[in-house]
Amino acid sequence: MTDAETSRERLLIRGVGRWSLLGLLINLTLGAGVLGLPSKAFALIGLHAFTALALAGVAVALIALCFAELGSRFTATGGPYLYVREAFGDTLGFAAGWLAWVTRPLSVATLLNLLIVYVA
Repeated sequence: MTDAETSRERLLIRGVGRWSLLGLLINLTLGAGVLGLPSKAFALIGLHAFTALALAGVAVALIALCFAELGSRFTATGGPYLYVREAFGDTLGFAAGWLAWVTRPLSVATLLNLLIVYVA
């Protein structure tokens, strides 16, 4: 391993710290999908909501498994941007990176909207 690879490897921390864990737990607790979707689904489709939520859970689990597999195959950081860039080129990688970046504030806005609805 060269010195450049060693120094780059030292910068890549694959751990979850105290504040990251706190953020993940807050997101899990206040997530719009966890708190808002079941009541809306039940109001719209009744008892079929249980089946719909189970199917959605399976779909999300498959996507999470794909990300876990991809994450184990790359040593560089970048997430969806890196994966799409390697598979489809720079242009689509750029688009995937921007979409991933833009969804962060939009998801926070969704969570805050749901919080206001529940507080009201």
